[in-house]
Amino acid sequence: MTKTLAIGLDSADKSLILEWAREGSLPTFRRLLELGAWGTTWNPPGLYVGSVWPTFFTGVSPARHGRYSDHRFIPGTYETTEFRPSDLAARPFWEALSDAGKRVAVIDVPAAPLSRNLNGIHVVDWGTHDPEEGFMTHPPSLASTLEAAHGLDPVGQCDYGGRGPGDFPRFRDGLIRRIETKTSCCRELLAGEDWDLFLVCFSECHCVGHQCWHLHDPDHPRHDAALAQSMGDPVKDVYVATDRAIGRLLESAGSETPVVLFSSLGMGPNYSAGPVLDKILRKMEQSTTVRSRVHALLFRLWKQLPMNLRKHLNGVKKQIRNTLLSPDRAGRKCFALPANGAVRINLVDREPKGLIGPGPEYDAFCESLSRDLLAIKDAHTGTPLVRRVHRTDEFYARSTSDSLPDLLVEWNTDTLITSIESEKIGHLDIAQETNRTGDHLPEGMLVVVRPGIPPGQLQRPISVVDVAPTLAAYLGVSLEDIDGVPIQELL
Repeated sequence: MTKTLAIGLDSADKSLILEWAREGSLPTFRRLLELGAWGTTWNPPGLYVGSVWPTFFTGVSPARHGRYSDHRFIPGTYETTEFRPSDLAARPFWEALSDAGKRVAVIDVPAAPLSRNLNGIHVVDWGTHDPEEGFMTHPPSLASTLEAAHGLDPVGQCDYGGRGPGDFPRFRDGLIRRIETKTSCCRELLAGEDWDLFLVCFSECHCVGHQCWHLHDPDHPRHDAALAQSMGDPVKDVYVATDRAIGRLLESAGSETPVVLFSSLGMGPNYSAGPVLDKILRKMEQSTTVRSRVHALLFRLWKQLPMNLRKHLNGVKKQIRNTLLSPDRAGRKCFALPANGAVRINLVDREPKGLIGPGPEYDAFCESLSRDLLAIKDAHTGTPLVRRVHRTDEFYARSTSDSLPDLLVEWNTDTLITSIESEKIGHLDIAQETNRTGDHLPEGMLVVVRPGIPPGQLQRPISVVDVAPTLAAYLGVSLEDIDGVPIQELL
């Protein structure tokens, strides 16, 4: 018996799910949408990529758990470093359930640290989009048991695969095989004992969205019509396989088991200018140093290296970046952080060599920089590059010791912009320098099928911080010292 079955989908796009459910390609989703209450989940602009899963499983905002990207700024320096799951400053909600005597199974929740004293089982990074810690389990012996029965991840890190015509079908097939293997494993675990919470996440929609969006979207500049015709739509194939997997899990859990389905983010074409934000900020400030030019040259050379070689040299790349950029950042009024649209102000009394004073000077600088960013247009069409610029303190309580950015840039992703101009920056070409043809959109999705909850679409967006306390409430547990609250419409 399972009291609550929770299924996480990493970056399964809501619009695609609704479209393909309506047409009948996703019958399990269609059934859940007919039986359940569902709605859009809301993630603050600029801080959704890399932070949404920790926000989901801790019930607190990035200002408290500390993660806004896969890297973080180190306060008191001008350096950045990788953010590891063990660096989180808040604990997962399933540990509170365990403390309350609940039996839990947690499998492949992205960016989660291993819970080593859990009343149940925990599987980390068997098959995730970005395996940050490596395959680990609690209890430790479970790892060898799962490997013997089901093998290891047949895909690995999605970004390091090949890009030839034969690589994409192999990649899609590997993702589908990973879905099927994880489903078989979970069905065995579901049948093995009674669970208060069984939580499993599938990351394959994330992987295929990044790498294969150009094969799904005929309007994408890199669309390969011949390859798409020969192999079909790999994005849809993975969604169909995920739908089939969810159906099999529902069968194993039983028709009376309450179901919570959560998708973290959306997905669309990768038209973001995030990778060139720092270049734009330099142009505005007319700040170009020898170190920055050397870094730009090395970055261009880095992009020419084979993917597998980049994987092995990542540590060297990070050391070089900090060595070159830390002194450079110290001499600038602002600089980009490693997140998709994050700007840190070089603030007096916060940064070691701050240039912008707190209070009125800071407010005026943020306002001026926001205007300058909003003034940037596509050089050919006049389309704005930036939709909005938000101050982080609109959403989060800040402290002088936090590592958060100060401004969050919301890009216009309706069309690919490769050449920009404004009075402040002049003319600048911003060619895409990534193999990812798809990128994240901030909206996620939540579906709940539970006795007493009427089906239909919710009338308001749901904050991600409210999902964990809602799941805990289903099991009679109240989470303490969190930002979220149970979702009243779903109780």
